[in-house]
Amino acid sequence: MYRSWLTLLLLFAVPGHVAGASPLTLYAEIAPQAWLAQRILGGTGQIHVLVPGGQIPEHYAPSPRQVAAATAADLYLQCGVLALDRRWTHALQEGGGPRIVRCCQLDDPTSIADPHIWTDPGKALHIAQQILAALVEARPALAVVYRINYHLLEMELRAVDLGIQQRLAPLRHRHFLVEHPAWGHFAARYQLTQISLEPLHGHDVGPSPQDIIRAIALGRQHHIRTLFVQPGAEHRSARVVAETLQIPMQTLDPLAPDYLNDLLQATEAIIRSIEP
Repeated sequence: MYRSWLTLLLLFAVPGHVAGASPLTLYAEIAPQAWLAQRILGGTGQIHVLVPGGQIPEHYAPSPRQVAAATAADLYLQCGVLALDRRWTHALQEGGGPRIVRCCQLDDPTSIADPHIWTDPGKALHIAQQILAALVEARPALAVVYRINYHLLEMELRAVDLGIQQRLAPLRHRHFLVEHPAWGHFAARYQLTQISLEPLHGHDVGPSPQDIIRAIALGRQHHIRTLFVQPGAEHRSARVVAETLQIPMQTLDPLAPDYLNDLLQATEAIIRSIEP
C-alpha cells in the first residue's frame, strides 16, 4: 500500500524544468554522500565529488580549480573528513559561496570523534535527511519530488540494514582488523569490534611502533584471518602486521561510489574474515 501511494504521487510529480526551477549544482566531499544525494535529487541537478577515488580524504587538499568550481555550486555537502576542513570551508564561504550542509554531524559524540557515519546505514539516513532538508529549502517547488525520492531511499536503506543485521547476528562480538579506522560505526551497529592499526586521529603520522605491536597482539588473540586496507594508503605498516600474522591483505573501501552495493560487498568480506 505504501509503495503504491508513493508510485501514485510520482505520477503527479512535476519535473524540475517544467516547474521553472533551474538545475541545482551540488558538491559532495565523498562519493557515499553523492550517492545518497543523487537518489534524492533525481534528474533535477548535478552532483560532483570533491575527493576522487583512491585518495585518503584526511590527506586530500582540493586544487584551486576545485575551489573555484565548488564556490560556484548551490550546495556543498560537508562530512568533516578533509585534512584542511576549516580553511577549506572558510574559502568556500568567502564571496557568497554555496550553502554548506553539515550532514555528518550527530548529537552522538562518537560522530565527532569518528565522522565515518555512513558505514552505518541507519546513520546514512541522517545524512539523507540533512540533504533532503537542504534541497527542499533550495527548491521548494520540487519538495514533493524530493520527499518521495527520500522515502523510496529510506525503504531501501532500512531493508539493507535489516538484511545485514540478519547476516551478522550469528557473529556478534567478533573482531575484524583494519588498517584505517573507518568502520567503527558499522561495527557498533552490528555488535562487532573494529581493531584498527591506525589510531583514529593519527592519519598524518601513521601508526606508531606501539600501535603495530598492539595490532599484532590483538590479531593473535582474536584469531584474525584478514587485514583490510583502504585504497590510497601506503600500506607499509599494514604489510608488517600482515606478514607477522601470516594473513592476507584485502581492500575494503569506505568511499566506494556505489554505496549500498559496496556496503553489502563489504559485509560479505567481513563475514568471510570472521566466520568460524
